[in-house]
Amino acid sequence: MSEDIKAIRKRIDYIDEEIVKLLAERVKAAKDIGRLKKEKGLPIIDFKRENEIYSRVRSLAIENGLSPEDCEKIFKEIIQMCRKIQ
Repeated sequence: MSEDIKAIRKRIDYIDEEIVKLLAERVKAAKDIGRLKKEKGLPIIDFKRENEIYSRVRSLAIENGLSPEDCEKIFKEIIQMCRKIQ
């Protein structure tokens, strides 16, 4: 295997690790929000906020040359994961 491929794969591994760390941070923030929502008697699901997130994600995807539809799908999964934790 070419050294170039190994180097690129190593970079991908690093990026994957960073993504997982950021997901863990997001889950922690979701737990904190879940706790506050419970204290204040607020519903866990906030469709207005979710739609704001999807809109922002679609815009960021376009700015970065990514598919807005694909990025929205990924964030729907992330939000679903965070919702379970809340």
